Formats: sequence, structure tokens, C-alpha cells
Amino acid sequence: MNDGRGRLRVEWSVRAYRVLCLAYPRRFRDAFGRDMALDFARFCRDAVDSRRRFALTALWIGSIVDVAVNAGALRMAKYTERGGGQIGAAAYSLMLIAVPLLLLAKIVGQPVPANLQVQRLTALAVHCALMILVAASLGRRVPATLGIAVVVATAVFVDLARLGLKLTATVSVSVALFDALRISVPVLVVLMLVTFAPVRRAEHASGA
Repeated sequence: MNDGRGRLRVEWSVRAYRVLCLAYPRRFRDAFGRDMALDFARFCRDAVDSRRRFALTALWIGSIVDVAVNAGALRMAKYTERGGGQIGAAAYSLMLIAVPLLLLAKIVGQPVPANLQVQRLTALAVHCALMILVAASLGRRVPATLGIAVVVATAVFVDLARLGLKLTATVSVSVALFDALRISVPVLVVLMLVTFAPVRRAEHASGA
């Protein structure tokens, strides 16, 4: 990063990212905020130094989605422990509907190699299939979860048709499954908290 303009872009990006990270709970910021800001600054420098068009924009899209998903999950888990039916309903909507939509926007919006995009979309499709089963078992947001799965599956097929067999052969199914688990496990943890924390509180109250 040789020019002053690039340094200024990084400096302002890091300042804006610190403001964005206020979405996280205070304890989380105190523990990880400094390291997250340092990592983001490094990613900004790499994006500016690469001189690729929209590299910094792609970094920002991914960062906003990450903060929205992770901060939302942390705050929902925190508030669920305190109770509240409305908060629980919002958590179901966030985990089953908002998370896959935000991830879809992130994947489509990032300028990455075509085979990598298919791999990420495949991982999201696997996650959506799992969430259909979860939503059906919980009796929550089933039609919306099905609709999102159809949208993601359509995006996968469109990319597969566009790439052809040669490029799709480079897509790693095992990596896609691992990426799907990286999405599904945190979501499942939050859903379990939302579903079973009120039950534990009720049992505790009846025992008292």
C-alpha cells in the first residue's frame, strides 16, 4: 500500500468497522474486539494492495453479513436466557430465514472463482435441507424455510448450468459438506437454546 489514498481508505474502513462491531455484546467486544479490528485492517490492506476492482467492497459485504449473523446469534442467545416469547419468535426468524438469505447475498455478491461460488452455494443448499428438517420438527417457519431452500437450489443449478462439467468437476463435495456444518452447527445451537431454555426455566420454577 504505497499511496496515501490507499492508507486513508484502510483507516476509514477500520474506523467504520469498529462502529459496526458495536452490534456485538460488550463482553464479546472486550474479549475479541481488538483482534477482530486488527484482522480487518490486515484484510483491508490486502484488498487495497491487490488493486482488484471491488476487492474492498467485497470485503465489506462479507464483513457486514458476518457481523449481522454472528452478533444477532450472540444477542439472541443472551436474551433467550432472560426469557421472552417475542424474542424467541424473532430468533426463529433470524436463524431459519435471515441467516440463509444473508449468506446467499454474501456468496452472490463476492467476486470469487466460479467453482468456489458453486461450492459455497452447495454448502448453503445442504444447510437449507437440514433446516427444513429442523423447522418441521419444531413446527416453526416451515413454508419460509422451504421457499429459501428452493431459491438456493435454483441458484446452484443455474451456476452448474453456466459452468459446465469441466469446472464443476473441481468442486469438492467434502469441503462443501464441511462448510455446511460450519453454518448449521451454530444455528442449531441457538435454536436449541431458544427451544429448550424456556422449558428448563419452567421446570425450575415448578420445582421451586
